[in-house]
Formats: sequence, structure tokens, C-alpha cells
Amino acid sequence: ALASLCLALALTLCLTLPAWAAGGGDAGQRITQDAKGNITVKDVESGVKVHVYQLMTVNVDDTAHQPQMPVYSWVPSVGDWLKGNANKTYQGYISKVENDYSVTENFTLPEIDENGTKAAEIAAFYDSLAAAIRNKTITGLTTKEVEAGGTPGQTVSCTISDLSMGNYLVLIEGGMKIYRPSAVNLVPVWKEEENGQGGEWVISSPAEVTIKSSELTITKKVKDAETYNANDGVEELDYAQVAIGDTVTYILEADVPQFPADAINKGYVISDNLPDGMTLETVTVYGVKPGSGGTTETEAPLTLKQDGANTDPAAGPDLTYTLTTPTAGGTVSRPGAEGTKTVNFKVEFSNIVDIYKAGYTKVKITYTATANAGIKVVDKHDNTHVNQNTAYLDYNNNPYEKKTDGTPTWKTASDTADVYTYGIKVTKTDDQTPATPLAGAEFQVYKDEDKDGKINEGATPLNFVAVGNNSGTYRVAVSSENNKTDKVTTIGGTSATAPNLTLSGLDVGDYILKETKAPDGYNLPSRTFSVKITDGTNADPVTDPDGLVDTDKSPAQDGYNEIAITNTKGFTLPTTGGMGTVLF
Repeated sequence: ALASLCLALALTLCLTLPAWAAGGGDAGQRITQDAKGNITVKDVESGVKVHVYQLMTVNVDDTAHQPQMPVYSWVPSVGDWLKGNANKTYQGYISKVENDYSVTENFTLPEIDENGTKAAEIAAFYDSLAAAIRNKTITGLTTKEVEAGGTPGQTVSCTISDLSMGNYLVLIEGGMKIYRPSAVNLVPVWKEEENGQGGEWVISSPAEVTIKSSELTITKKVKDAETYNANDGVEELDYAQVAIGDTVTYILEADVPQFPADAINKGYVISDNLPDGMTLETVTVYGVKPGSGGTTETEAPLTLKQDGANTDPAAGPDLTYTLTTPTAGGTVSRPGAEGTKTVNFKVEFSNIVDIYKAGYTKVKITYTATANAGIKVVDKHDNTHVNQNTAYLDYNNNPYEKKTDGTPTWKTASDTADVYTYGIKVTKTDDQTPATPLAGAEFQVYKDEDKDGKINEGATPLNFVAVGNNSGTYRVAVSSENNKTDKVTTIGGTSATAPNLTLSGLDVGDYILKETKAPDGYNLPSRTFSVKITDGTNADPVTDPDGLVDTDKSPAQDGYNEIAITNTKGFTLPTTGGMGTVLF
């Protein structure tokens, strides 16, 4: 009867673990009070530190090699914490008798409730224990620490050896994931009769536990209207192609972590660092639930935090955030950043646990930005990310651990997107050999909307602004600028093969150059000149371009398409008269 009772208690205690902390293993050595075993921790990142803390002991009769009532007892420091714990539910897990640390049947988890209310209660209990251990409310526990082996980036298992029988709490620190506190049982199990030998109690070793973790990632995409239309509705890509003044939409999506309820560190911040050539406009934050498709049309924005309170308390949980953008002359800093610290905006969630409980598994941020005068054309093949911006997800990866200075540990996930702009270079010479570069030719530039090489009636030429000392270099004008012009002028030069007119800030597409004034002494061409800007790798529309355009050069060297235009002088008509007439 005692054996049956011990077996029943042992099996029910094995069920105290929710799905994220199931024990296991084949029966091994015959039990004694001093029997030792191993615990194998599965599904952890290489290099993390694995800590195991003994929470219970097992009482064994060494003569009979059987578990002895009470089979399980809390170790004294945990028992004292339970007896004095303000949470009355947890007090029911231990005997009410003074100096008695026996585990009660209230701690068992019925099989029918493996994923129900009782399972959630047990999971919350282990969360509370982890917090109490890490903040040193509970001290003096028997503990061991090992570092998971393997190569960086691997998911591995590691084994902690030479452990006494009992119930153990497993805590992980380090790595990129957020690990839930997990429990595992290294306990006696009944081994049935085999080969005519009687059954016996043995220690289950190794006991195995698969750790539940949150692997947080952030993805960044960018959308502009023309690229969207050119790619048959593929709206979110890793790049956009723009002219100065165009506005694009960036889309950020980040995983919401499942922090333990009693976690000490629950920091979660999303930020973005724009290149100099893009100006931030608007920012909107959404919560995404599974099955929603993640579209902004079906998900209402989370409530903006104002004066520390939910702006609409009737809406339910306080799903607020704080948006920070730079004040005039100021900056915005990311928390715990080891790399780039200054960003253009950050969205901070002080209640990310509540957001997860409300059913949101991702946070989605959409924001718009406009290409400004500082946007750059790719100028050489090894510098194709001149207008790249980076989104960051900074989070506390160790829910219960702080550094020696008392600050939380932070980890960062990031993703990037590129914005490309392009240009045209004109080499203007006469038609002689050797050729001479010509200054003073004026041009107007039109978008070739119909791609037929013709300027549509009523079409308006593009406006430009001279760059620097006006050495034949212009960029597309911003609408608000007063010094814009619709005519650009070539300069002279020392080489007939070097461009003497450079235009930048153009989108991909078809353009028409119309010469409106020829250099002094030269004829005005009667035709226009067509230039097509196509990214060098854009044969497949959804293949990321590299900012380099198709030209006669192979391979393309920069983001400019080049065209050579010549002028001729007026020819000399024949004349009559002179000496020949007298002789005649």
C-alpha cells in the first residue's frame, strides 16, 4: 500500500509541470538517499548559461530502497518563503505544521487540467519562484551552472550531472532568446518486472526538459507607389526607388515576447534610424493578432499614451505606448544600445506583458518619410547602401537577471531597408575630332509619361536647384524652394569625355532632354534626346536592385545614366565675284 501511495504521489508530481516543463527519461539506477542523476536541458542557444536550483528533496528508505513518506519536501529556504508568502494560493503547497516542509497534494496537477487553470497557476508559481531567487528573496539553494556548448547560432542540449533527486528550477541567461523559467523532476519511478526479475524503484536519469523560449525578430520593408505598381502589387520590399520629394511608407513588424508575469526586466523598445536623405513624417502603431494577416486595415492602432494613462479606458486593457521623436536640436537615444544610440524615433512599451495577454503576437509600426535634398545617388559599386536605414528591437533578454551595476541586460534585433535615387550625366561637345567640351548649352528635362520619346502638349519641365558653386551640377528641387529653375546649363571642361552636366534626385523611368539654347556660335538641335533610367539588376522586378543603372559601361559603376550630345556650327554658303569675273 505504501508503494502504491508513493507511486501515485510520484506520478502526480511529475504532472505538476505544465507542457513547457515536462520531465522524462528511462528508468536508471536503483534508488538510495544519496543516489545521483543527470538533467538534460534541450533547445537552448549555444553559449547560454544554464542554472539549476534544487527546490525539493526526496525521502528514501535505504534499507527497502523505496520512497518514504513524506516523499517530497521543499528545501528549507523555499519552504520558509512559501509559509510567509503573501500569495495564499502558494501557501497551500506546503504543510501548515511548523517546521514541516512536506509538499502537499495541492501542488499536484490533474491530467485533465494539463493546459487549464491549474497549469497556469503552477506556471505562475515557478515565475514567482524565479523572481524571488533572482532578487535574492530566496537564498542558499543548491545550484549548478553549465555553459551550453556548440558553435554560435546552434540550438543544442546540455547536461547537468551529479544531482541529488528532487524538483529543480531551470533558469537560462545569455543568448538572443527570452527563456521561460522551467521545472524538471529528477525523481524515483517504478520499474516493472523484467526477465523474471521483480520490479523496483529506480531514479529516472537523465531527466529531460525542453525549454520554452521567445525568439524575437524584427522585419523592415518599404513601399513607394511607383515600385508597387511596377511589381504587380508586391507592396512591401526591401527597397524603394524615388525622386526628391517622393514619400515612402516603411513597415516594421516585431515579435511580442512572452515575458514571465513576475519578470523583473520587461523592457521592449522599437526604434528607427533614418538616413540623412529621408525626413520623418508620421508614425502609427498597431497590434497584430494571429490570423489577422497583419494588415493595418483590420487592426486598430494601439492607444497612444497621454499623461501616463489610456486615452480610452473603455477600450479594455491599457495597451499604450510612448512615442518619442527629437525636439528641435535634440536627439533620441535607444536604451542599452551598444551600437548606434541615436535614432529618429522610438516606441516604448512599459506594459508589453499586457499586450501579449490581450492576444497580440506582433507589434506593427508604419511610418512615412520623404526624400529630401540630402538623398544620395550611388557613386561607386562598393557603396550601394548610401540611403539605408535600420530598425532596432531592443529588449531585456534576461527577465530576472541584472548586470553588476544593477541595470538590466539588453539584446538587439535589427533589419534594414534601402532607398535609391538616380541621375543623368550629359557630356556636351562639338562634332569635331578631337571634340571640345561646350559650355552654355541649356536644357529642360521632362518625364516621358507615354514612353514614346515625345513631350506631351502642356507638359511641365522638372525643376532643379544648383548644387554647390553651380559647376554644372543640379538636383531635383523641393517644391518649397524659391531658387529652383526649369533650365540647367552645361559648363566647359578639360576633357571631351567627362560629363559637364550632372542631374540627380531622379526616379527610375523615362526622361526627355530638350536643348533650349545652344552654346554661342552653334546650332540648336531640332530633336530631343531620350534617356531611360533602369536599375542594373532590375530585370526581375522583385529582385533587390543595387542602385546602379544600366549604361553602355559594363558593369554599371554608379546610379547615373550617361548621354553624349553634340552641337554643330552653321555651314558657310558659297559666294561669286572677284578676279574671275574681270577675266571673263
